[in-house]
Amino acid sequence: MISVCIPTYNGSKYIKEQLDSILIQLSENDEIIISDDRSTDDTISIIESYHDDRIKIFIHEKINNSYKGPYKNIYYVYRNIENALKHATGDYIFLSDQDDIWLPHKVERMMQAFSDGAIHIQHNNTLIDNNHNVLLDSYFSFVKPANTFSRIVLRCFIQGASMAFTQTVLKWSLPFPQNPISHDHWIAYNAYFRGYDMTLINEPLLLYRRHDNNVSPSGNKSSNPLWFKLSYRFRLVWAIVTIRLRINKN
Repeated sequence: MISVCIPTYNGSKYIKEQLDSILIQLSENDEIIISDDRSTDDTISIIESYHDDRIKIFIHEKINNSYKGPYKNIYYVYRNIENALKHATGDYIFLSDQDDIWLPHKVERMMQAFSDGAIHIQHNNTLIDNNHNVLLDSYFSFVKPANTFSRIVLRCFIQGASMAFTQTVLKWSLPFPQNPISHDHWIAYNAYFRGYDMTLINEPLLLYRRHDNNVSPSGNKSSNPLWFKLSYRFRLVWAIVTIRLRINKN
């Protein structure tokens, strides 16, 4: 069984195109978990119009926080996706943004990798703009992913919208720690720092939509301030320490 987890907030412009690309690839036994931060647009009504029992909507109370700069939005997404993951019951968890497009055969290709022994997968994607114009054919060609400490921590290439993992990795990852980092980094670390290399699929399986409202990284050079870059690396290291402490405790 597959659980697709989608955090939503005011995503009415793109959510239908995204759901259409996902639902056609799922079986009757799979599920889509929507965690919505009380959208004020038509996001929920669009989702409900499908009348599809595979779609399960959970309203998340968006909690104001005192974080500054990029951390403020990171925290909102971090808690929203955690709420979705808490309701996921599938053997395999797929993360999804609300505004991208899954390419045909994404699920088939990912499930083959799971059958071959993968527990955590990151696949390539193609970056597009709001009008479906291609900005970058291959995200991997830009970030050059590798299962090394420097590429996992110092120049992290991990992208949640292109990620899937097993229920085991999910159990390792919950609950999320109090201090937020990007949820995709936290989940990936819970596999990698337990000795499991990430399975990398070079084939683009997603059209990743790049626009001004994106929180996730893209092929663009980061515009984040230096203080954030330095403090965020510290948080990544602290996340590793937290994982080691959890392992030792268990």
